[in-house]
Amino acid sequence: MISRLRAACAALAVIATLVHRSADRLSLIAFALIGGGAVGNLVDRLLRSPGRGRGYVVDWIELPHWPVFNLADSAIVGAAALIVVLSLAGRDLSGALHRG
Repeated sequence: MISRLRAACAALAVIATLVHRSADRLSLIAFALIGGGAVGNLVDRLLRSPGRGRGYVVDWIELPHWPVFNLADSAIVGAAALIVVLSLAGRDLSGALHRG
């Protein structure tokens, strides 16, 4: 479980670096969604039972024919989809437009 905490902290550090370098609004929204989702899941890990750093992430949204998830998961998946759309549009995460 501790490795998951380290991974979440590392992801937040990478996101902070990318936010600092990016000038594109849509990229910043994607980074904010990923960061918010990571923080949400990290808070669950830190504060929920069975203990600090070993807590369970609570998934509470249940839809028919779909796995159970939470808002943090939704934010992360939404950000990933936004990044894919930006990439398909020829934009990198800094906001630069590449024509190929």
